[in-house]
Amino acid sequence: MEAIGKSELEEVLISKIDENFCPVPGTEQVIKADMLCLAVGLTPRIELAALADCGLYYSPVLGGCLPLHGPDMRSTQHDFYVAGDLAGVEEASTALDEGQLAGLAAAEALGKAGKGSLSREKADAVKRLTSLRQGPFGEKRQRAKEDIISRCNG
Repeated sequence: MEAIGKSELEEVLISKIDENFCPVPGTEQVIKADMLCLAVGLTPRIELAALADCGLYYSPVLGGCLPLHGPDMRSTQHDFYVAGDLAGVEEASTALDEGQLAGLAAAEALGKAGKGSLSREKADAVKRLTSLRQGPFGEKRQRAKEDIISRCNG
Protein backbone atom coordinates (compact mmCIF):
# COMPACT_ATOMS: atom_id res chain seq x y z
CA MET A 1 0.00 0.00 0.00
CA GLU A 2 1.21 3.48 -0.78
CA ALA A 3 -0.19 6.94 -0.08
CA ILE A 4 0.23 9.25 -3.10
CA GLY A 5 -0.03 13.04 -3.25
CA LYS A 6 1.93 16.28 -3.35
CA SER A 7 0.85 18.45 -0.44
CA GLU A 8 -2.06 16.24 0.58
CA LEU A 9 -3.37 12.74 -0.03
CA GLU A 10 -4.74 12.30 -3.54
CA GLU A 11 -4.63 8.56 -4.19
CA VAL A 12 -3.86 5.25 -2.54
CA LEU A 13 -2.05 2.41 -4.32
CA ILE A 14 -3.25 -1.02 -3.24
CA SER A 15 -2.54 -4.55 -4.43
CA LYS A 16 -3.25 -8.14 -3.54
CA ILE A 17 -0.72 -9.79 -1.26
CA ASP A 18 0.63 -13.32 -1.21
CA GLU A 19 0.89 -15.70 1.75
CA ASN A 20 4.04 -13.83 2.89
CA PHE A 21 2.21 -10.46 2.80
CA CYS A 22 4.23 -9.34 -0.25
CA PRO A 23 2.51 -7.44 -3.08
CA VAL A 24 1.47 -9.61 -6.02
CA PRO A 25 2.86 -8.03 -9.23
CA GLY A 26 0.19 -7.03 -11.72
CA THR A 27 -2.57 -6.60 -9.11
CA GLU A 28 -1.86 -2.94 -8.34
CA GLN A 29 -4.82 -0.57 -8.34
CA VAL A 30 -4.94 3.19 -7.70
CA ILE A 31 -7.94 4.61 -5.83
CA LYS A 32 -8.67 8.32 -5.52
CA ALA A 33 -8.80 9.23 -1.83
CA ASP A 34 -8.68 12.23 0.43
CA MET A 35 -8.31 10.26 3.66
CA LEU A 36 -6.49 7.09 4.71
CA CYS A 37 -6.89 5.79 8.24
CA LEU A 38 -4.74 3.17 9.92
CA ALA A 39 -5.16 2.01 13.48
CA VAL A 40 -2.69 0.05 15.57
CA GLY A 41 -2.74 -0.97 19.19
CA LEU A 42 -5.32 -2.54 21.43
CA THR A 43 -7.70 0.35 21.96
CA PRO A 44 -10.40 1.31 19.46
CA ARG A 45 -9.56 4.81 18.21
CA ILE A 46 -13.03 6.22 17.71
CA GLU A 47 -12.24 9.89 17.13
CA LEU A 48 -13.07 9.96 13.40
CA ALA A 49 -16.15 7.81 13.88
CA ALA A 50 -17.34 10.15 16.63
CA LEU A 51 -16.69 13.20 14.45
CA ALA A 52 -18.71 11.51 11.68
CA ASP A 53 -21.55 11.16 14.22
CA CYS A 54 -21.54 7.35 14.13
CA GLY A 55 -23.55 5.72 16.89
CA LEU A 56 -21.22 4.47 19.62
CA TYR A 57 -21.50 1.63 22.11
CA TYR A 58 -19.38 0.47 25.03
CA SER A 59 -18.32 -3.18 24.85
CA PRO A 60 -15.75 -4.19 27.46
CA VAL A 61 -15.29 -7.57 25.74
CA LEU A 62 -14.22 -5.82 22.50
CA GLY A 63 -11.97 -3.21 24.07
CA GLY A 64 -14.19 -0.28 25.03
CA CYS A 65 -16.21 2.29 23.16
CA LEU A 66 -16.63 1.56 19.45
CA PRO A 67 -18.96 2.40 16.56
CA LEU A 68 -22.16 0.43 16.16
CA HIS A 69 -22.03 -1.49 12.90
CA GLY A 70 -24.01 -4.04 10.96
CA PRO A 71 -22.97 -7.44 9.64
CA ASP A 72 -21.38 -5.80 6.57
CA MET A 73 -19.28 -3.52 8.82
CA ARG A 74 -21.32 -0.41 7.85
CA SER A 75 -21.72 2.00 10.75
CA THR A 76 -24.84 3.97 11.57
CA GLN A 77 -23.56 6.53 9.05
CA HIS A 78 -24.39 5.17 5.59
CA ASP A 79 -20.97 5.78 3.96
CA PHE A 80 -18.78 4.92 6.97
CA TYR A 81 -17.46 1.37 7.33
CA VAL A 82 -15.37 0.07 10.21
CA ALA A 83 -13.00 -2.87 10.64
CA GLY A 84 -10.13 -4.08 12.79
CA ASP A 85 -9.64 -2.57 16.23
CA LEU A 86 -12.14 0.20 15.46
CA ALA A 87 -14.81 -2.50 15.18
CA GLY A 88 -13.58 -4.26 18.34
CA VAL A 89 -10.20 -5.55 19.48
CA GLU A 90 -9.76 -9.18 18.43
CA GLU A 91 -7.20 -11.27 16.54
CA ALA A 92 -5.15 -9.83 13.66
CA SER A 93 -6.73 -12.37 11.29
CA THR A 94 -10.16 -11.12 12.38
CA ALA A 95 -9.15 -7.58 11.43
CA LEU A 96 -8.09 -8.80 7.97
CA ASP A 97 -11.39 -10.59 7.37
CA GLU A 98 -13.44 -7.66 8.68
CA GLY A 99 -11.44 -5.34 6.43
CA GLN A 100 -12.15 -7.55 3.44
CA LEU A 101 -15.85 -7.71 4.32
CA ALA A 102 -16.04 -3.92 4.74
CA GLY A 103 -14.21 -3.37 1.45
CA LEU A 104 -16.46 -5.76 -0.45
CA ALA A 105 -19.59 -4.16 1.02
CA ALA A 106 -18.32 -0.66 0.21
CA ALA A 107 -17.47 -1.68 -3.37
CA GLU A 108 -20.97 -3.07 -3.78
CA ALA A 109 -22.53 0.09 -2.32
CA LEU A 110 -20.49 2.23 -4.72
CA GLY A 111 -21.72 0.20 -7.68
CA LYS A 112 -18.26 -1.21 -8.38
CA ALA A 113 -19.77 -4.68 -8.51
CA GLY A 114 -23.18 -5.94 -9.50
CA LYS A 115 -25.65 -6.22 -6.64
CA GLY A 116 -25.00 -9.53 -4.96
CA SER A 117 -22.04 -10.41 -7.22
CA LEU A 118 -19.72 -10.36 -4.22
CA SER A 119 -22.06 -12.37 -2.03
CA ARG A 120 -19.90 -15.52 -2.13
CA GLU A 121 -16.75 -13.61 -1.14
CA LYS A 122 -18.65 -11.84 1.64
CA ALA A 123 -20.13 -15.16 2.84
CA ASP A 124 -16.62 -16.68 2.91
CA ALA A 125 -15.35 -13.78 5.04
CA VAL A 126 -18.29 -14.17 7.44
CA LYS A 127 -17.62 -17.92 7.65
CA ARG A 128 -13.95 -17.29 8.54
CA LEU A 129 -14.98 -14.70 11.15
CA THR A 130 -17.43 -17.13 12.72
CA SER A 131 -14.72 -19.78 12.81
CA LEU A 132 -12.29 -17.38 14.49
CA ARG A 133 -14.87 -16.63 17.18
CA GLN A 134 -15.18 -20.22 18.42
CA GLY A 135 -14.07 -21.74 21.70
CA PRO A 136 -14.16 -20.39 25.25
CA PHE A 137 -12.54 -17.03 24.41
CA GLY A 138 -14.02 -16.52 20.96
CA GLU A 139 -17.61 -17.17 22.02
CA LYS A 140 -17.62 -14.05 24.23
CA ARG A 141 -16.44 -11.97 21.27
CA GLN A 142 -19.06 -13.57 18.99
CA ARG A 143 -21.85 -12.69 21.45
CA ALA A 144 -20.47 -9.15 21.81
CA LYS A 145 -20.44 -8.72 18.00
CA GLU A 146 -24.01 -10.04 17.75
CA ASP A 147 -25.05 -7.51 20.42
CA ILE A 148 -23.47 -4.62 18.49
CA ILE A 149 -25.08 -5.72 15.22
CA SER A 150 -28.52 -6.01 16.84
CA ARG A 151 -28.17 -2.53 18.36
CA CYS A 152 -27.14 -1.09 14.98
CA ASN A 153 -30.03 -2.73 13.15
CA GLY A 154 -32.52 -2.24 15.97
